[in-house]
Amino acid sequence: MKIGIQSRLFIAFLGSIALAVAAMALLVNWSFQRGLEEYLHQQETSSFTRVLDTLALNYNDFGSWDFLRNNRFAWHMIMDEVIGRSNAATSLAVSEQRPAPLSPRLPPSTIFDLRQRLRLFDADGNLVIGHEPVGLVKIRSPIIWAGKTVGHLELIRKEIINDELALGFQVSQRHTYLLISILTLMLAMLTSMVLARRLLRPVRSIAEGANKLAAGEYQMRISIERDDELGRLAGDFNHLAGALERNEQLRRQWIADISHELRTPLAILRSELEALLDGIRQTSPQRLQALHGEVLNLGKLVDDLYELALSDQGSLDYRREPLDLSDLVDQVVEGFRPRFGERELDLVNRLSGPMPFNGDSRRLRQLFVNLLENSLRYTDPGGALVIDRQNRSNGYLIRLTDTKPGVPDEALPRLFERLYRVDRSRSRALGGAGLGLAICRNIVEAHGGRIEVDHAETGGLGVNIHLPVN
Repeated sequence: MKIGIQSRLFIAFLGSIALAVAAMALLVNWSFQRGLEEYLHQQETSSFTRVLDTLALNYNDFGSWDFLRNNRFAWHMIMDEVIGRSNAATSLAVSEQRPAPLSPRLPPSTIFDLRQRLRLFDADGNLVIGHEPVGLVKIRSPIIWAGKTVGHLELIRKEIINDELALGFQVSQRHTYLLISILTLMLAMLTSMVLARRLLRPVRSIAEGANKLAAGEYQMRISIERDDELGRLAGDFNHLAGALERNEQLRRQWIADISHELRTPLAILRSELEALLDGIRQTSPQRLQALHGEVLNLGKLVDDLYELALSDQGSLDYRREPLDLSDLVDQVVEGFRPRFGERELDLVNRLSGPMPFNGDSRRLRQLFVNLLENSLRYTDPGGALVIDRQNRSNGYLIRLTDTKPGVPDEALPRLFERLYRVDRSRSRALGGAGLGLAICRNIVEAHGGRIEVDHAETGGLGVNIHLPVN
């Protein structure tokens, strides 16, 4: 049988509280016992001192200890006086039959009866009265009167915690501790159950949300208003759900866009071929050239999709070697000059001086070809493209800026999305599929850099390529 997390939390809380209650009960009981023993010893010492004072007064009345020798009745009378059980005189006339003087009346400050553990000795050390010793620890104090020692009083100390009244009080306290511990544990059980349920409530919500995400319900969100770790976990979960929802939308859009992009050239090829087969149109070099162009466009689209797939999987082949970025860009620019001239566009390359870099020349050439191709397609005649550079302490910043038309603000963050085009009809007419910038971003990131776009000061689009120095 598997134990759930709620049961484990309940057991953990209850066990921790039970251990704390047990430890506290033991410590309190130990402290109480120590305190009780100390209190009883103090009371015993106080009674012992009172006996000393009373015996000294009686010695003064009789002048010797003869009145107590073998006279247990007189001894018990003195003990009764000390413990407050009687206010009778403690000095008794036994052998001389003379009136007994009154000893001081002492308030009943103790409940201890020490008579069974006291022994009285005269000044010469002879036993006057008392029992045989039954303990190991002795307290011996002199009885002083008129400045001289007239005797000694000895107390046999034992474990006074065995006193019947003290034991009864201790047992009563233990019962109280046990009752308090039981009540505390019952309250702890209730509290642990409530805490376990309260702590697991957001966990259950997150678990239910995870099951819904696994079932494809990406629009669901968890509503947990907390400022602790569980609240932050719920917030992260909602961010994850939002990211999955966006990715799902992009995936569906990606499939729809690919289908659309493939369907257009295929539809053209099919209609043209059917017209030729049905004899509606005559075969001519011009028509075959047009069909060949559609096949090339379709092949380029498939190649771009394949390269993107390899790049996303990290399987795109990169062969890095030392090269000069300035020479590489200059070669690409020279190859595009005739085409820029046909569209009446100026192409200015301001990259000069050596720019050593460790990278894949084939992929970097593809990067700049895509960027120049993109500018060639969408820049109005009479404009220009300028390639400039800035040296940074940690690498190079290569900036490409062209002229009008520009890109709307809302379109800038989406330019690197696959198959995204600002003007779909115009882009399709110019032969673009919206994959060039996405491929460019993958190439730059594979070289440890980043690529960004902004509004160029010349009215067109600005592309910033940050490449680190290897």
